[in-house]
Amino acid sequence: MLLDITHARLMHLDWEMELEAMLSGRKRLKSVCGWHECILGQWLYQEGIPRYGSISHVVTLEQEHKKFHELAQQVVKYYQSGHGERAAELFKEVQRLSKEIIFLLTVIERQVVKRRQMSYMVRHPLKSLQRVFRRH
Repeated sequence: MLLDITHARLMHLDWEMELEAMLSGRKRLKSVCGWHECILGQWLYQEGIPRYGSISHVVTLEQEHKKFHELAQQVVKYYQSGHGERAAELFKEVQRLSKEIIFLLTVIERQVVKRRQMSYMVRHPLKSLQRVFRRH
């Protein structure tokens, strides 16, 4: 399963906006899917950790992603039980985690791209040198 990092970033922003809409009374949410079930969670456990687990940010992403889902579920639970203030407090932490997840996805994407470039340079040293000298 190939992860579209841009799509994953947008999905997390979308979840943040869904929770915000719920807190402002514009939308009803029943629950939040588990961290293994969403697109990012599926990628993490099927490909991300097995393939890129040596990148320390992948492990951090897994932890932050799990916290995000647990906290988002608590926001829904508190809101539904009439504790809107507590839900709003927790939502601030959800927003912070969402930003952290987006940052981590970007860092991982950058590191994966760098690895691929290095791999290409090792496999095709002459082509890599030609590219360097054509630029000047």
